[in-house]
Amino acid sequence: MSIDGARIEINYCTQCRWLMRAAWMAQELLTTFESDLAEVALIPGTGGIFEVRVDGQTVWSRKADGGFPEPKELKQRVRDLIAPRPQSGPRRPLTLRRPSVRRMRAIAFQEYGGSDRLELADLPEPKVGPDIVLVRVRAAGVNPVDWKIREGLVDGAHDVYFPVVPGWDVAGVVETVGPAVTEFASGDEVMGYVRRDEVRRGTYAELTPAPIRGLAAKPASASWPEAGGLPLVGLTALQALIAGRVGDGDTVLIHAAAGGVGHLAVQIAQALGAARVIGTASPANHAFLAGLGAEPVEYGPGLADRLRDLAPGGIDAACDFVGGDAVEISGSVVSDPGRIVSITNPPVVKQAGGRYIFVRPNAEQLTRLAGWYDEGRLRVHVDRTFPLAEAAAAQDLVREGHVRGKVVLEV
Repeated sequence: MSIDGARIEINYCTQCRWLMRAAWMAQELLTTFESDLAEVALIPGTGGIFEVRVDGQTVWSRKADGGFPEPKELKQRVRDLIAPRPQSGPRRPLTLRRPSVRRMRAIAFQEYGGSDRLELADLPEPKVGPDIVLVRVRAAGVNPVDWKIREGLVDGAHDVYFPVVPGWDVAGVVETVGPAVTEFASGDEVMGYVRRDEVRRGTYAELTPAPIRGLAAKPASASWPEAGGLPLVGLTALQALIAGRVGDGDTVLIHAAAGGVGHLAVQIAQALGAARVIGTASPANHAFLAGLGAEPVEYGPGLADRLRDLAPGGIDAACDFVGGDAVEISGSVVSDPGRIVSITNPPVVKQAGGRYIFVRPNAEQLTRLAGWYDEGRLRVHVDRTFPLAEAAAAQDLVREGHVRGKVVLEV
């Protein structure tokens, strides 16, 4: 022990959420041994650690001693190691040193508004809960819902806590996992649709906390931008087609077929066994759709007639990924309204007898998408990538509504 008193360290596991227990214990020791201490330090760690050390000597270890110490017994062990402080000159003030907070770069906004509200911020690293996987982000897909959240358009549907880090798509490398996670380990390459019940911690960041329910292994054949752009749109397309009961021999109509969700729906419909996929798009995207195996048709006035000409025998199922009059047009060419699915206009599609869906996290379906990707049956077309600092420009491009495929942030 130095002339200024003993130094106590309390090492605790952050993944086990033992900070409060460690802080309470530190306060107990401070109160009891104030005249004999120079410092009490809280030291974060992992792996279920909980140890109390005096000048480097362990006086209590959860693994060796079992459980947590009773205050009386812990104080006695500490007392046995602390000799009376020599009375020689003034001593330094006693300090309690709390653990330093690690920081990360992220895009965040403090209030609703335009893309100018997005700022490159320095934020604390996310905490890791029991069933959470902390992912070091390599790519994050940019989706229309991101700018809608920023503008406050979904405020009635989600609890929002500022500052908000946007983003629900991620591809990256596992940094660490919560104590209940067995599916992944540090170093694994993953992708995920990591929507939470509240809006706060997104994927436009160096690190993101990913709930295990929306995470899967990254396709080995996918680049980081491709993997980062796949989860939300891929799951949306798959879940819409499942809701429309698409299967062997079907003729399927995809509205907005060249967009992020649409171009994957074209491919997934074929993977599910559809015989024909008809996709609406502007003429500039017809060659792109043909390359994916779809039969392109121009949207706009006269669409219903053009569809009847293309499929005189009728269309089995339709997916609306654009809104407007897509549900109404689908109803004129699809015989069973229960096989019309929309991701927009819930009252309209329900009134027509169809289905509304809002994409749900689903690790099993993500794994299915990854398998198709590695089999060469699925590809994400990345229209453009942006660095993290240019997230505002990326959202503006998506908001314009004429992106072919996906826009992705690289971190």
